[in-house]
Amino acid sequence: MSLAALPARFPQQKIHWSGCEDVTAEPVAGAECGWVEVPVDYAAPDKETIKLRV
Repeated sequence: MSLAALPARFPQQKIHWSGCEDVTAEPVAGAECGWVEVPVDYAAPDKETIKLRV
């Protein structure tokens, strides 16, 4: 499946980056984390989604 087949909300979403202090006990100086929403099943992208930390 290509990105073109996905609803526009997935490839066009913006990641709002912030510090990663809440991700690990030993933060890496300067590291940033954010969230993206993705379909649970790419064959059915209009159904259930999950948020992934990047």
